Amino acid sequence: MNIKEIRFTGLIQNRGLTTITGPEFLSALAACGWKEGTGTHFLKELRADAQNRAIFTPADLVRAIQRGVSEPSGDGKWIHRICNRTAYIIYNPTTRTLITFSPGNPPPRR
Repeated sequence: MNIKEIRFTGLIQNRGLTTITGPEFLSALAACGWKEGTGTHFLKELRADAQNRAIFTPADLVRAIQRGVSEPSGDGKWIHRICNRTAYIIYNPTTRTLITFSPGNPPPRR
């Protein structure tokens, strides 16, 4: 599944990320056919930097993902660069798992 197929529905899509509980976000993500990786803290990392990227709601996140571009990273993971390449999401399309949200560029593979 392509990360660009993520679409939040219902009222949650317009709620502020800081007002959404972890279980609410995970349920909304599951409704899209995706999940957060175990121990990856995707939502925590997203909340920490999202406002710097004009991502205030799940709908804003979807728009940022739609404008982004994916490239293979290795080990079945992909990097999806968003917000004019100022941030990225690492995900696994096979397991439909969001792993990391971070500002900047990912460290080079070793």
